[in-house]
Amino acid sequence: MLANGLRISLVFHLALAAALFLALQANGAAHPLALALSAAALLEIAPIGLAALLSRLYASPAPAGLKLGLWGGLAAFGAEAAAFFLLARIFQPFADFWLGKDQPAAGGGRPPVLLVHGYVCNRGFWVWLRRRLARAGVNAATITLDPPFADIERLAEQLHVRIETLAAETGQTRIILVGHSMGGLVSRAYLRRFGAARVARLITLGTPHCGTRLASFGLGRNARQMEVGNAWLAELNAAPLPVPVTAVWSAHDTIVAPQDAARLPGAREIEIGGLGHLAMAFSPRILAILLAELARDDAA
Repeated sequence: MLANGLRISLVFHLALAAALFLALQANGAAHPLALALSAAALLEIAPIGLAALLSRLYASPAPAGLKLGLWGGLAAFGAEAAAFFLLARIFQPFADFWLGKDQPAAGGGRPPVLLVHGYVCNRGFWVWLRRRLARAGVNAATITLDPPFADIERLAEQLHVRIETLAAETGQTRIILVGHSMGGLVSRAYLRRFGAARVARLITLGTPHCGTRLASFGLGRNARQMEVGNAWLAELNAAPLPVPVTAVWSAHDTIVAPQDAARLPGAREIEIGGLGHLAMAFSPRILAILLAELARDDAA
């Protein structure tokens, strides 16, 4: 469902850029192609630019060692804008083309890893990370949660089905969940509802465990469930963590604001800086953290 919407949006933006180019050319504007492409680029990054501004408005203080200067901030925003473009225009509209069908290997001593995407995303979010995890020998699979604006409890039911399928495909009784953003909340909702028998541990990346102010601008029941102070999230946080959890969060997250709302009491925490919300999908630092955390499971 999301992929179809993104493909329609892509066609619309291309048509708009072409129309602008033709109009500029007809009116004798200098460099009409450059102007049309510049206008299209500004339109593309407008949503993430607005999100970045709002995230600074509601930001929690960054630790002294993680503060960014002007150039560091611009570099972080550039990486976030690039990630937004890659996800919205290339990878997620054509997720099945880039990822193909999940083919998790059966057997083996290590639990398979299930990658759970976040709000208004699909399995295409994991294209870069899944390939690199696979190169490192990680048996990783994905899921697309639909529809994009559904109740998180409904999405947890879909996760339950996918976990059972993955367990049957691999012959493993337990798996490791890695959830980005809302995917971490879906994973926790699953654990609360269906128990921890199938899950060895959970790793969350930029998950708004205590909500985010930017959720107030989102659509759907799941956006309401990610608002700061809502009853559903309070009930979820009142439940004990039934498996080991590692919460990875960035002091410069562009969607979770205040950024320290991605902290989770009782979880092992890893705080990083200079990385936006979507840029996690393409971050060598996140890859290194995931491999280190998965190795902790191997050692156990």
